[in-house]
Amino acid sequence: MLLVAWTALFAAGAAAEDCVDYGTMPRIVGQGDLFGARNLAIAGDRAYAACGEYGFRIADLSDPIAPEALGYAPTSDYCDDVAVEGSYAFLADRGGGVLIFDVSNPAAPVAVDTVPTPGSTFGLAVEDSLAYVIYYGGLLVVDVSDPTDAAVIGSVSLPGWLRDVAVEDGIAYIAGYNADLLVVDVSVPTAPDSIGSLSLPGYACDVEVRGDRVYLAAVSDGLHIVDVATPSSPVWLGSVDTVDDFVYIERLAVSGSYAFLAVSNGLQIVDVSDAQAPFLAITVGTMAAPYGVAVAGDLAYTAEEGSGITVIDVANPDVMARIGTALPSEWVTDVVVRDGLAYVTSLDSGLSILDLADPDAPATLSTIGALSSAAYVALSGDHAAVLDYASNLRLIDVSNPAEPESVGSYQLPDLVGGLAVDGGYAFVSVEWWGVFVIDISDPAHPQHLATASDVAMPAQIVADYPWVYVNDLWNGLRILDVSDPWNPEVVYTNYDASGALALNGSLLYVAALDLMVFDVTDPSNPDLLGAADFPGGADGMTVASDLLYASGNGLHVLDISDPEAPVYVGVAATEGIAHSAAVTESRVYQAAELGGLEIFLPHCTVQSGIDEPPVRPSGLATAIGASPNPFAPQTTISFALAKACPVELTVYDISGRRVATLARGRHEAGSHVVSWDGRDTSGRDVAAGTYFMRLVAGETTATKKVVRIR
Repeated sequence: MLLVAWTALFAAGAAAEDCVDYGTMPRIVGQGDLFGARNLAIAGDRAYAACGEYGFRIADLSDPIAPEALGYAPTSDYCDDVAVEGSYAFLADRGGGVLIFDVSNPAAPVAVDTVPTPGSTFGLAVEDSLAYVIYYGGLLVVDVSDPTDAAVIGSVSLPGWLRDVAVEDGIAYIAGYNADLLVVDVSVPTAPDSIGSLSLPGYACDVEVRGDRVYLAAVSDGLHIVDVATPSSPVWLGSVDTVDDFVYIERLAVSGSYAFLAVSNGLQIVDVSDAQAPFLAITVGTMAAPYGVAVAGDLAYTAEEGSGITVIDVANPDVMARIGTALPSEWVTDVVVRDGLAYVTSLDSGLSILDLADPDAPATLSTIGALSSAAYVALSGDHAAVLDYASNLRLIDVSNPAEPESVGSYQLPDLVGGLAVDGGYAFVSVEWWGVFVIDISDPAHPQHLATASDVAMPAQIVADYPWVYVNDLWNGLRILDVSDPWNPEVVYTNYDASGALALNGSLLYVAALDLMVFDVTDPSNPDLLGAADFPGGADGMTVASDLLYASGNGLHVLDISDPEAPVYVGVAATEGIAHSAAVTESRVYQAAELGGLEIFLPHCTVQSGIDEPPVRPSGLATAIGASPNPFAPQTTISFALAKACPVELTVYDISGRRVATLARGRHEAGSHVVSWDGRDTSGRDVAAGTYFMRLVAGETTATKKVVRIR
């Protein structure tokens, strides 16, 4: 039995560090509407949210994929914090003091008492029928054994602006925005006593305590860990700076060996198993900036004022796919890979060409720094087309990648939003103007032929001449017929399909609110085959075998082996927003705004033997045939279908590498023939030798061995 090389590779799994199961990594599993949410408390299958000026809200978490709003109650000022004990919720409401609600009926919370505070109230903790409330200037201890008649029983003045409090074993630990960590003995609730403090860098915004460790989040300085074995003499153990000029911390939660930070670009997971050397393990991007975070079991919940509540699977917080970075100081905007080289554009250095011989440490062969603000790159034969944010299209001779040479250029009239190259033409999105068709058959003298001006606000473009697929930000998916390049014509519009695009054979993928898969065998009349939930959004997408990698707030992976039922697999964290990715057999390279050219392990998939494919339950296709065989230079592949179904016909070499896709999309019942001229997907002649034709038709798989001779 001939096994695909990938089989052994993936069977070894992550232990051999050849691939990672993206489905096991921390990832978004659900989102729900909880408008205004700023901080959360989780109790059972309920989330209780302090929602700032939007009051107090409760959500049902019994279905983590779709948390559902249950109840709402207005508050008097601005809710910052919430705690739950039994059937009561306690809220820190700034100028409104402490608000107490009966939540025994979560659909209709009832206010039962209010405790005024001497200053603005920002945080509280509840333990054993006592509420510990911090306000600007001090700490109150409140007896809430009867929540309908709460009473202040103790207080202590403390300096400055206090942000949060955590209590354990009769000691209160307070995050002071100016005074950092304050320690108060509350073992005698009627006489709280300030017994210690510790000054640390930054402005503390949240605090958690676990045993003799205190975890303190600082807005712009990261996470601090403090030893409080002797509470009156806290000792700093270690810190990790997880923030930069574009990221800041709002809230903190701790579970097991990990700290979870709600930051402006998502959820950061920090490994704190070694308190003296904590490190940022992974970041999961969220749709909006989280203001609060809570962890219960294997799920983390972030509170996002603009978009509600996000549910994140954190069962395996240490599983990561990103293994390195090239061009780490660059603001990378785009990447394509061909023949072991990566062509990378960045705002800092223009076009860089990298040798991928060592896939984890690409070596820079050359850089054309004159291409300032480079935004997009596409390859056409021996030339690279580079589009910059100064609206200049440049043609670069890359026949000698160590010495690329700029040979021609064309100035566009306005802001640009996308580039595709095929058939000797460059197709450029120009805001307000439309899609420019530029003849680049003579790279030294690019010539503007026409503008498809009825594409109002074009962004990303993909092309398979004579068809051009455009994401029109105003009108959704637009498909252009450019068979007459002087008169491009819009032949199809889908207002619901606005998003990043990827084209693979006759299948078009659109990352709208969901991933949408279209059969574009007839581009003027696409057929929507299937869709999948896609909880991330994408700036760019690329297809590799049966996987789709989508770059956005992370590197998302979807299984597209069945185009009628694509499946979301998972996501790997990225540094900032990513714009595009390129895939080789062993690595994925992603262009990330803040993280340079990021290097990831691919998603693990299990491949079966090509010449002994798995038996499927129903038979739609007859055996596949090939004639002549052996062949030179061309062979014709034939097969028949009992009824209409999705079809994919692919060519593999003897090592199991996919060489070419000959047919993909929905085919009608009856006989079909497809020719293969011995070329791969890049149009290059393949070597003489043995190849395998693999046909997947509906639920049936068939394979045919062919031999190419010279």
